[in-house]
Amino acid sequence: QGFYLRPEAIYSHYDYTHSVTGLRTPARMGALLATVGYQLCVRRFIADAWVGGGYAFGTPAETGYHHGFQLLDYFGLKNDNIALSFSIRLGWCF
Repeated sequence: QGFYLRPEAIYSHYDYTHSVTGLRTPARMGALLATVGYQLCVRRFIADAWVGGGYAFGTPAETGYHHGFQLLDYFGLKNDNIALSFSIRLGWCF
């Protein structure tokens, strides 16, 4: 329980097709992130929230999402070398 800081190294590689346009460019991306978060435990209930950012490299997907991180594409800003990660996880401790 409490605040934490964790380094992350993520690699994503996948080939996919679009149902209408057909084959898309294969996506191969990596990212190095620094993530800060907070985990709260109340009896057996756990809530964990984090946000991270760092450097991305490789061939991006047309969607910008890479199963573990998102490329910067918000508020009119777009950059294929800035990776973002954020989430809220809720669970039950056994």
